[in-house]
Amino acid sequence: MTLKRSMRMQVLAAVPLLFCGCLSRLVSRSAGRGGVVIAANVAGEPALAAARDASTGRSYFAWASLRGSGGPRFTLASAGKSGKAERVWSAAGGAGTVQSEPGLSLSSSSLYASWIENSSGTLSLKAAVYDLRGAEPPLEGVVSGLIGRIKNRVGITSSGKDSVFLSWEDFNPALRTPFAGVAEVGRGGVKWEKLLGNRAAEEEYMSPAIAPDGAGGVFAAFRHIHNGDRGIVLNHFSADGASWADDAQANAFLGYQSGPVLAPSPEGGLFLIWEDGRNGSIDIYGQKFSSGGAALWDPDGIPLEAADGNQWNPVIVPDAAGGFFCAWIDDDRGTNLQIEVQRIDKDGHPLWGRDGVAVSPSDSRQSDISMVTDGAGGVILAWNEPRYGYLDVFAQRLGPDGSLKWGNGGTAVTADKHDQVAPVMAPGGNGGALITWKRRRGRNSWEIRSQLLGPDGAAQWPAPPRVPGRPR
Repeated sequence: MTLKRSMRMQVLAAVPLLFCGCLSRLVSRSAGRGGVVIAANVAGEPALAAARDASTGRSYFAWASLRGSGGPRFTLASAGKSGKAERVWSAAGGAGTVQSEPGLSLSSSSLYASWIENSSGTLSLKAAVYDLRGAEPPLEGVVSGLIGRIKNRVGITSSGKDSVFLSWEDFNPALRTPFAGVAEVGRGGVKWEKLLGNRAAEEEYMSPAIAPDGAGGVFAAFRHIHNGDRGIVLNHFSADGASWADDAQANAFLGYQSGPVLAPSPEGGLFLIWEDGRNGSIDIYGQKFSSGGAALWDPDGIPLEAADGNQWNPVIVPDAAGGFFCAWIDDDRGTNLQIEVQRIDKDGHPLWGRDGVAVSPSDSRQSDISMVTDGAGGVILAWNEPRYGYLDVFAQRLGPDGSLKWGNGGTAVTADKHDQVAPVMAPGGNGGALITWKRRRGRNSWEIRSQLLGPDGAAQWPAPPRVPGRPR
């Protein structure tokens, strides 16, 4: 693909993150189903990311400002096997610097972190790498700064080597259109960088999503608009950054399509799922591609869910048997929002009935889906639900056959008279999952909490004995 413009790229030499010795921010107590407190008294609403190294039992947490909230700078914490937060780092930055959209990815022997930084009106996509071979990860410093005008919708995923792939949505002020970027970042900085879109006026590339191809390259999908909505398109970048000459079209239907999500297939290809408006409502459709970009299913894509009402916010993970799991929010029950999950085999056949499985049938509104595999052929989900009035975090495990392992109602990860929201997950490495969320303490004060669930849904980080007379 010919690129219309190039982005100025900077490799920053050892711009340090600052070790914060203020250990009062790290609290090891647990509040029953409230999890362990990773950070207390966070001023401003944070966005979250989490990762877990199953080989060492260490967990990593990152947070930064939720866009527009005036919240914290990028901060990274590590925790040991017990969930006790042990160290915390904060990204450097001058007065007025705003950092947002934190991301984490484990890759080989390193932990990579990414965030967006706004310093005096200049927006940069930054990445840092931490060596995990020691007992404590010594800081390597910021290794890349990808400079542009506007950035958001950042994605980060491991390459399978000691590097990560990044994707982002940017903006061309001259053409007044958004475009998309993809890059590979390693210990030495940016290995390669490609920009998509901006080839003509009114051409837009939006909502990027990426997934590794298993051979050192990466697939990238985008919503494409040019003289109308062109649907979802796919491209591929090899280990040296070379791309296909032309985009692959996800399906023959050209109309409103958005929210692409990806999962690699064992043959070196890709599963691509998106929201689709062809039926007058929002439905979930999918396509499978070969490693060379050939569409392998129906040219129009296959419907994963095309029932009455709307289905949106799909998430997807491989099922370790050649297919994948996909979850989404379904509103065909009227005002109630229900999370449903379907398992699709490698040939596009649904394995869990026509409509999939409801993770926790209830009359309240379910939202904020996060999902990981359980390492045993099944899948674990976390979500928000105001089942008891306040928003709490719930979780459910489904077996390979779609059976609900943690009861019809799932397990309540939180239970408190405060909203606890936006769960993010990482595989637990123990048949369970690491779930991290934020708990509102006051108008503009938050806590960051986490819990490791076992294969039976039980908390692995129990609360220590409560001191009599001490308030909760």
